[in-house]
Amino acid sequence: MFDRNSKSNGKLPSIAIRGIAPFPHTDVRTEVGRSLSKAALLDAERNYDNHVIILVQKDPMIEKPVESDFLRYGIVAKIGIKIKLPNGNFKVKFDPIMRAEVLGFEQEDPYFLTNFETRPALKGDLEQEIALMRMINKQVEENIQLVFNNPKQSLEALQSDGDTDKVLDILASNLKIAEKAKYKYIETSSIEQRLNYLLQDIEKERHMNEIEDK
Repeated sequence: MFDRNSKSNGKLPSIAIRGIAPFPHTDVRTEVGRSLSKAALLDAERNYDNHVIILVQKDPMIEKPVESDFLRYGIVAKIGIKIKLPNGNFKVKFDPIMRAEVLGFEQEDPYFLTNFETRPALKGDLEQEIALMRMINKQVEENIQLVFNNPKQSLEALQSDGDTDKVLDILASNLKIAEKAKYKYIETSSIEQRLNYLLQDIEKERHMNEIEDK
């Protein structure tokens, strides 16, 4: 339904999440409890082949968000596993597909129906990307325990034959930084820019660890 390598326009029910930075190529597991999100979830199953767009709420404390409370970019995803909890909420595993720019909302009640355009990974100068990836390989291997929440998964991604876009998403999702600080990776399609962000964040975390050790 969605081609990671080409742009497309569409509209989907929206799941608003708080305190999590979702990435393509990873699992997103969260509890869906707000009425607008539950309504979107159920309609996605009935009418949209289990597809949703995950919207990222800037301030997790806001209970009833409006359009300005979301990031400009979200993630198109498919509902993987949905389990109803005793409290009436749902525990859901989403399978993220690709980034999408939010163009506006067609409706806000009983849920947000979002118009969007997908954003494939934007490749730049190949030699520059290779050089940056080599630097990241070195930095990750030297700082794997200090900087990443899931060292095993991060190292496996780095050593796999996966494309740079996929490797970047897995590494960025595992960074030991605030979830809010990861939003820039969601809003950036450019592979080269995300490579630079990753180098900067690894260096920043490495430096902070050195200060803490002293």
